[in-house]
Amino acid sequence: DYTGNDPKVIGDVSWFPSVRVAGGYDFCGDDYTGTNTPEPDPDPMDAQGHGTHVAGIVAGGGVNASGNAFGGPYDGSIAFTNFFVAPGMAPKATLYALKVFGATGSTTLLMPALDWACDPNKDGDFSDHLDVINIAFSGQYASPDDADMIAVDKAVSLGCIVVGAAGNYGDTNFIIGSPGAARKCISVACGVDDGITRQRVSINDGQKLFDCIAAQFGQPLTLSGVSSLIQYANIPLACSSLSSMTGKIALVDRGTCLFVDKVRNAQTAGAIGVIVVNNQDIPISAMGGVASDITIPSVMISKADGAALKSMLSSGSVTAKLSLADPVVHEDWADMIHDSTSRGPSCVGSALKPDIAAPGQEIHSASLNTGNMGTEMTGSSMASAHVAGAAALLRQANPTLSPEQIKAILMNTATHDLYTAANHGGARYCLARTGGGRVDLNNAIAAHARAYNYDDRGMVSLSFGALEAVGTLQVEKHLRITNTSSSILSYALTYDSVVDLPGVEISFPNGNAVNVPAKASYDVTVRLTATASLIKHVMDPSLSPTQGGYAREWLNEESGHVVLTPVGALGEPNLWVPLHANVRPAGTLVANKKTFKLAPTPLSLKFSGQAVNTGTNYPTDDVGLLYPYDLQYSS
Repeated sequence: DYTGNDPKVIGDVSWFPSVRVAGGYDFCGDDYTGTNTPEPDPDPMDAQGHGTHVAGIVAGGGVNASGNAFGGPYDGSIAFTNFFVAPGMAPKATLYALKVFGATGSTTLLMPALDWACDPNKDGDFSDHLDVINIAFSGQYASPDDADMIAVDKAVSLGCIVVGAAGNYGDTNFIIGSPGAARKCISVACGVDDGITRQRVSINDGQKLFDCIAAQFGQPLTLSGVSSLIQYANIPLACSSLSSMTGKIALVDRGTCLFVDKVRNAQTAGAIGVIVVNNQDIPISAMGGVASDITIPSVMISKADGAALKSMLSSGSVTAKLSLADPVVHEDWADMIHDSTSRGPSCVGSALKPDIAAPGQEIHSASLNTGNMGTEMTGSSMASAHVAGAAALLRQANPTLSPEQIKAILMNTATHDLYTAANHGGARYCLARTGGGRVDLNNAIAAHARAYNYDDRGMVSLSFGALEAVGTLQVEKHLRITNTSSSILSYALTYDSVVDLPGVEISFPNGNAVNVPAKASYDVTVRLTATASLIKHVMDPSLSPTQGGYAREWLNEESGHVVLTPVGALGEPNLWVPLHANVRPAGTLVANKKTFKLAPTPLSLKFSGQAVNTGTNYPTDDVGLLYPYDLQYSS
């Protein structure tokens, strides 16, 4: 019962503080928007539902099919089909709610929340810090002097495992932002799992079935549903009054106005249901909005399915049924990604970000102020919550490990690439989009070794950054492999190139056989060799050649996994260490004169050094353009 809760005080209700949510703080107040003055209070009650949903993924206890709280056991006997809301990743974890967002807007309050997490009782002793901090938001285009990123790295140094959302800003280079781009943060991309269930619109009594997602407003879909003839709205966008559609299911197009306006206009015209056709070739989503006056169901279908439906309508009458009667589980979508997930690398040194991927699309979790109901949300916030829960379980299993070591284990054992097409088809995604791979907690628990970039332990990945190759360039990183078992572990060392940049080679100058003594470490040299004349400006195969309808730019990327395959060690998983580099050819031309006087006669300049010229097959070849002098003054 939430009706008796005063969101500004604690002690007025019995369920906060509690065993499950033991504490927290509201740093902002519900009216905070990110631009006005915060009004903090002791009660961190969620004001928008996002935090509730994320908390449920991290550590929700679950709600069984009878609508009652589930108390366990949390083991292999659980049948997830028996849950109204499934348990979270770490259902016995203790939660602390640190609220930095009001009901709307943005925030500038991450740092005080991190301070609280590092020292909850403010006594200057950091030993009582929280084990895991989940930051379920992200900005764009990280900055090297970003205070939040600096604070995140400090929190990790104090012993907190910090997990952050990669962001939902799409497939643009360098768009990944703060705080997830902090070097020691575990930045999580939004992937797709094998359990997404979609409802389907039945056309002409099942002649065709189109995937759909119901709106978050209006009448929910039911098993019996509604069925009738389809009528394409006389104003397809349905942003104003429509001609009579009495008893029909309205077909309208997405765009221009709010979803609630479209559905309301169709309802006013007499429609008993609405099908909204997406206006872009992107995944469909749940239509948001609040409208208590809308009493009919509505769903969204894809642009392609909408085109097929319109073609059928042009040939005659078509019926549709909107119901829960024809669901489909898309196991074939496993290890794809959601289009919104932000692409790296980081603006800070071209460092590889994100670090890892996890399920984030259409995740069903706790719904705000309902007590026992769930709702679906999509985004890297949902993905980061999965990894935060996984990190909590690893911390429980290995309480003496540092945050960097936990990060290494999670990344090393995420041995599942992500793909552009269903059934692990199409191209593999560049690691700058998805991180090293999809999280696998079973692998993480089974591993008795970890491998990480010894030159930058907080990163874990072998991130070479932005390199300029003149002639032949060699750069080396040092990989440390630590064996925590009581027996020697042997590995075969290979490199799996996901995006292969011509002219760049990855090698192991000390050999490919690795033997790590018990309770000891072993260092391996990983060498990147770039030959400028052979480098080609090829596009990552997972990229679309256009973006927003225009030809897109792309980077010269080498991306893949350093793979450690166990030899003779039953039960030990493969270990992957992500590798990434941006490499371009560069020249060294220098003019023989530094200054000259303007004169009416031509001036001859000579240049020495090496030019850039990899060929004439554009745009994959590069030819350097020379600007010998800059105009400094004019009069």
